[in-house]
Amino acid sequence: MLRKFFFIFAILMIVLAVPSFAAEEAEEAAMPAQYRIYGMAAAALTISLSAGLGALAQGRACSSACSAIARNPGAEGGIRFIALVSLVLIESLVLYALLVALVQVGII
Repeated sequence: MLRKFFFIFAILMIVLAVPSFAAEEAEEAAMPAQYRIYGMAAAALTISLSAGLGALAQGRACSSACSAIARNPGAEGGIRFIALVSLVLIESLVLYALLVALVQVGII
């Protein structure tokens, strides 16, 4: 069920993002407002989902790291390092989604 949802979501994002990339720079002023709204909706959906799911992933990573440290206090240094690297990578994915959303809207 979850795979089906993600597949439908990916197709929906592609369909919504295509009009924002379809026009060239010179023709951007002639683009109908409807397509700009679709691009903005796709950008808003992209950043909201990535921020929300990124926050859930960070919470789960911190929870797992805390429980691992509680089970094995001797491995605290290694677990803390791996948890910190994973948090940085999760946050970078959210920042990449922000960059994609800004490109979709046309700010960058």
